[in-house]
Amino acid sequence: METLLRDITGRTAWVPGTHAPRVSTSPGSSANRIASAPTNLLLHAERSVRRHISASTCADGYIANFDTKYYYNYWRPITAIRLGDTDGNPDTTGDPGWTPLLDTPPVPDYASGHSVQGGAMSEVLRLFFGTDNISFSTCSTTLPPGSTCNDASPVTRSFTSFSQAAAENGLSRILVGIHFRKAVTEGIKHGGKIAQHTFVHYLRPLR
Repeated sequence: METLLRDITGRTAWVPGTHAPRVSTSPGSSANRIASAPTNLLLHAERSVRRHISASTCADGYIANFDTKYYYNYWRPITAIRLGDTDGNPDTTGDPGWTPLLDTPPVPDYASGHSVQGGAMSEVLRLFFGTDNISFSTCSTTLPPGSTCNDASPVTRSFTSFSQAAAENGLSRILVGIHFRKAVTEGIKHGGKIAQHTFVHYLRPLR
């Protein structure tokens, strides 16, 4: 799971795969990083299985996510906030100059694709290991820009469970201003359901 630790405090948002230069998008980066951590628990063959099922779940997640986005067609925070005067709610006012911390992708808000991916990945790992409570850490390749995991003091985030990482991953999309909370919470749930379907139907024992 590629990381970008960026929000108003500097180190509380955990964002998988961004569109920054030299950083892969969330499906590839999530699958690659998950397939190699925690490496002390599995043999090479088992890591290969994890990589395959993670990639399959990522693909299914994005297909389902974009179907959802264009079915509901919800506006993003940048549109809602700037056009607050036009939403028919007398309690809101527009702020034409408001901008998020991260550039808003040109697709509808609901659901958050990164949240779907985070929910899917955390659920795949929970099912694979038989427990959610596995501690791990991951480094950032974008804080500061151009940093790598091999730097002398890379920025890292540590988690005590896969679901904790998925929750922080989703929260980051709210903190940088590109998603509403509903898009995040429902996205994590959607990703979890996709993972369950993929795991049950495609990761079956050989006979």
